[in-house]
Amino acid sequence: MLALAPARALRTPLARALSTSPPRALGFSGTLPLTGALSTLVLYVRPPVVEARTDGFELPLDADAASSVLSTAYPPGEDAAARELRIPDFALTPDPVAAGVLAAVGARLGKRVGAAAFRLNALGEGGALSKRKDEEGEGHLGTLTVALPAQFVGGALVASDGAETASFDFGAAGQGKALAWAFHPRGADYEVRPVDKGTLVSVSYKVFEAK
Repeated sequence: MLALAPARALRTPLARALSTSPPRALGFSGTLPLTGALSTLVLYVRPPVVEARTDGFELPLDADAASSVLSTAYPPGEDAAARELRIPDFALTPDPVAAGVLAAVGARLGKRVGAAAFRLNALGEGGALSKRKDEEGEGHLGTLTVALPAQFVGGALVASDGAETASFDFGAAGQGKALAWAFHPRGADYEVRPVDKGTLVSVSYKVFEAK
């Protein structure tokens, strides 16, 4: 679980490197370069069927590494283009949300916020994430999705509340070199549109108001 006081955290050099989008009713987005502490960012995944093995992939992910993450995730034998892992079967070290993204989210919301990773999605060509809604009870503010730097086209995250719709193009934002992230508020439906080329690997975080 992570918690930062946004006003203080935004003074750090890494947080100042954050690029963020203009405010939207259905959320906001930004990018974070792989510099400083994040220049050594590694994704660790543990194949569910081989619990004694852990694989590590340096970021940005090349085509082979992204494909390996896709093949590692479950459910095997079902949709080969859309897979996922759950905590504790994956980890990002160092955590990019603690390194700066959470501070930007907290500043936009005007709240002291925390976050906890809960799902990794790997989407190959044709893979998509069906429409869903995350509602985690009192204190839950929304969902933060962080797309890991890799070469892919498509896979836009689309959020809707029935009256408005917002789209976040991770591939165009990160350009294979930076982390691209988007926050959408609790109560909004969201989905990830099909990936046209390459593999999109993303990590989702529950964002909540810190006490």
